[in-house]
Amino acid sequence: MYHLLLLALTLLPLIGMYRMEGGGFGADISQTGYSNGGTVAFAWHFLVFWTVFLVVALWLKPASHRQTGMAAQRAKRNDAAPANFNRIARLVLLIQLCLFLFSLGPLGAYKVLFFGLNRGELRASFGLLGSLAFFQARYLSPVLCAFCAAIYLDSNRAKNRGLLLGICLLTALNIGVWGYRTAAITNLLPTLIVLFPTIRVSRSMLQLAVLLLAAVFLAQMIFGSVTDPWAATEVLWDRATTGTANVAWKIWDMHCGGHTFPSLWPTFWSILPNRLNEALLVWSRSSTDFYQYSFSGITTAIAADYHQDVDIRFSNVTATTFGTGVIAFGSPGYLTISALSGLFAVAVYAWIERSRRLRNYTGLALATNYAVSSVGVFLDNGDPASLFTVAILLYYVAAAKCCTLLLATQVIAGPRRTPARAAPVGRPPVNPSRTKQSPTSSAQVKA
Repeated sequence: MYHLLLLALTLLPLIGMYRMEGGGFGADISQTGYSNGGTVAFAWHFLVFWTVFLVVALWLKPASHRQTGMAAQRAKRNDAAPANFNRIARLVLLIQLCLFLFSLGPLGAYKVLFFGLNRGELRASFGLLGSLAFFQARYLSPVLCAFCAAIYLDSNRAKNRGLLLGICLLTALNIGVWGYRTAAITNLLPTLIVLFPTIRVSRSMLQLAVLLLAAVFLAQMIFGSVTDPWAATEVLWDRATTGTANVAWKIWDMHCGGHTFPSLWPTFWSILPNRLNEALLVWSRSSTDFYQYSFSGITTAIAADYHQDVDIRFSNVTATTFGTGVIAFGSPGYLTISALSGLFAVAVYAWIERSRRLRNYTGLALATNYAVSSVGVFLDNGDPASLFTVAILLYYVAAAKCCTLLLATQVIAGPRRTPARAAPVGRPPVNPSRTKQSPTSSAQVKA
């Protein structure tokens, strides 16, 4: 499943680049594309990324990795009993319900549902609750869902499927009520990576794919301004292809024209919190040169041809790692970023698989969420600082602590004990350890 996520994040922009060269319209750059060689350049980026990823993944993969799924590793951990899914899942369901009500009430998501408030206006109205809002919706909620999915694999799946589905529903609704249609599906991707480590075409997988596509499609018709089904399909396709590649096409076009881009090194200051940067007098969001210290600010300024009427503080566009490489190193230096991003993606893949083999429920939940919310975001918008911000580190520490506390609420048995033999009806079960006679008593019986 992780491979499929990476494929979507790299192949769809390649298709979008081809469409831009064929005359597609880029909404972020307000420009119609034309042929400039961007498709060939992006194809090299795609090829280098996947070559590095696959070669390193095969090199790191020992024979034990071929056993997929947590159940295949139980023979190696006979002394470890699975966690009590039923008890933990009920607690997580209660927590997810509280988080959903927090989004709906105090955060004001009900205004989006019932009064047509724009999602951008809702996000701007969070104020001091902004950090807490994004922590619970983007990190805590999906991590807890993936955490339960990891334990679910070691439980009675048929019996506990309803609990897991309820947790997944609340995880999607928690951010879906903000008006973020695709984010509701994105929050479920860590859980899907846990449940489906490898993709096999089956009836259940096809049903799941149709369900997810239908959910995004209906969300586009309900929350978007498009009501015609075919028009909604076209909007989704445009957003997935040209919407992810039009800024990268613009960056490549400006590079071919000899444009000199701003340096990316100052953007690494965004690893620190904004208030700390302001306290250190590094930069301020109210300053005129704010965009020099923000990768999204640089790409937004490039997309708008550095026009002063665009407020880059409240705009965000996706440049992809291809655009990052072109801005930083030009051509063919951009292939350096392609290789480095492939190495980082395969490192996270190794983290996921190691946590899966060791039945580390917390580690698996954190790894899969990091793969989606950090690696996926990096491949999409191209901001390298988004991988290592202080805020992200604190979010994951807090989420890991929550998972640890949940594990502490249930009793984990020691080594598995041999169950008692079944007794005839009307008699209590016989414990084998108590039926073993001592040599003295045996001798007495023989006598």
